[in-house]
Amino acid sequence: MKNFRYIIAALLVAFCAVSGMAKSTSKQTEEISLDDNQRFWRKDSKELRIGYTMGNMDRGIFYGGKIDSRLGVSLDMMRNIYLHRKAIGGFMKVGLQFGLQVNYLNYEKGHGSLSFGSIFGGEEEDDPDYDYGYDDDYNYDDEGSIALGTHGLNMGIGIGPTLTFMPFHKSSNANLARLKFRAYFNAVPSWSAFIISSDDEMKLHNAFTCLYAGGFSILWRKLDIGFQYKGGRVRYKDLVQDIMNGEMGNPWVGRTKNPRYGTNMYTISIGLVF
Repeated sequence: MKNFRYIIAALLVAFCAVSGMAKSTSKQTEEISLDDNQRFWRKDSKELRIGYTMGNMDRGIFYGGKIDSRLGVSLDMMRNIYLHRKAIGGFMKVGLQFGLQVNYLNYEKGHGSLSFGSIFGGEEEDDPDYDYGYDDDYNYDDEGSIALGTHGLNMGIGIGPTLTFMPFHKSSNANLARLKFRAYFNAVPSWSAFIISSDDEMKLHNAFTCLYAGGFSILWRKLDIGFQYKGGRVRYKDLVQDIMNGEMGNPWVGRTKNPRYGTNMYTISIGLVF
């Protein structure tokens, strides 16, 4: 009977030891799995994107209506910080991003050319017998003038939340497991400029405003492909006066308050993530 008790005690000790080893092995396997999962979340905190931008500015029905851009470019340099270490459900992380955002739009191309002879001088200016061939029908006031067109520029610091998804993190295919999708929303305090260059002068209308941007990115290894919308309302200094003076010849409108102009920009971008 005594030996039987010893046997039962030995079996209990062996069972506890085996059970402890099994739990330890399970924990190690779980840690390895977590390490593999964490490995795919690394090296995606910085984004450098360049893009092609299409946009418009709505000046209102009384001040020229909506004008569309001819072309545009963008540059974004963003930093993303995850707010927690372990992914929610293994596939989602919440973050905060911030960084520089620049957008340029060309609304109207320039025209004209410089007369290099009138700038640097020529042989005809030193020759008193030179026949200038004066033409009564030619507008000599336009000679040597150049207009650079109409442009828009926005520079700001974007900051806002992000949601990053890695839906295929359990895939045995490492290339597919690395595929991530990031959605974001940014408030972008910005300096905005509207530049008008005519034949006789160039005017810069600027303002400080807060634009808003939202979009998504597809991240795979070092590649970043995305789409972004950015918009807001901007009150440019003295822009109404110049529009009305130029188009209607009403200098009294200088006493009116500048309205806010709606600005919309749509960008398709490609870049690097690291």
